[in-house]
Amino acid sequence: MSSGILWPIQDITSGEWYNDGTSGPVYNFLHQSLANRCGIEDIGCWVEIDQSFFPSDTDFIVKVQPTSDPQNHCCHYVQFLASLETAGASSNLEIDISGCGIDDFIVDGTKPSFTISQTGWTYYTYELSATEAAKITDYTDIHLYFNLISAGAGIPNVRIGLAYFYVESPCPGQKVTFTVPTGDVTLGDWATAPLYSKINSGIIGGTANLSDFIDTIASPSTPFEVYLSGGPDASSNECHVLRYVASLDAYYGSENVDLDIGLYDGATLIKEETKTLTSVSWVTGEMTLSAAEAANITNYQNLRVRGSGSDSPGGNTPRIAEIEFQYPFAVDLTQQDFPSAYLHFV
Repeated sequence: MSSGILWPIQDITSGEWYNDGTSGPVYNFLHQSLANRCGIEDIGCWVEIDQSFFPSDTDFIVKVQPTSDPQNHCCHYVQFLASLETAGASSNLEIDISGCGIDDFIVDGTKPSFTISQTGWTYYTYELSATEAAKITDYTDIHLYFNLISAGAGIPNVRIGLAYFYVESPCPGQKVTFTVPTGDVTLGDWATAPLYSKINSGIIGGTANLSDFIDTIASPSTPFEVYLSGGPDASSNECHVLRYVASLDAYYGSENVDLDIGLYDGATLIKEETKTLTSVSWVTGEMTLSAAEAANITNYQNLRVRGSGSDSPGGNTPRIAEIEFQYPFAVDLTQQDFPSAYLHFV
């Protein structure tokens, strides 16, 4: 898919971060122009933290270049280069991203933390889940957050290079398609027929209807299978995602139920996964295909989804409200290489 690299363009807050021996905004030392003039060992191309302030007020936030909404919630990444300035104890760096204001960070749960432990430059990547990416409401106001949360013995010495937000999405004007169930193949122990009409309102490509669902009273259940609506062939083997909304139908005691979900091309299994359901609250599952797995799809007109529930002696059983499959189509896509510029935090 085409790559959108969104470089820092503005400091929101710089904390105590600065370039070694050079004054100026932090983002200047993370900017795209560095790719044209800085080698990986060029000491003039990083920012660092004033060690006298550590560990208080060590965060900085930069705004990245604006872009259009990709109409796609997969393939969103924060990427950066990092190393230790000198060999020593490792340090931990925390990151986050805001999609609609400085205080509205979107990573679910604990912010991702990366342990920086080597002097050689290394790429670090955090991929946003579709749920997290869906929280980005304004692609013209995306902020990246970095915080040195712990440092090794002695002087904090983390350098971070080339921080940016990276979105893989169709080129402007191109689209991804969302397919949903359009027919029953096998009912198994699931009800109520027709199954497909209870689980075809969409999730990201539509609006989930949680009042209409399929369920089973059998434990374990024999599989159901539904057709997906046919679509054009994919333009890329990237960004194929099967989503489903599921929960326990009822909860008796402390027993969980495993929901097995598989994507098939006719009778050929493409990929399957097991989702453990622990409550009656609806959860969204995502099964992302690797490029190699997506390449095994030969007929996008014959895709199917199969599901079943595990044994539960206590009587807990699963239910499913929605199923949706997303992939890119009908575009001539190119892949842009990662840049060679970098930013360091020490």
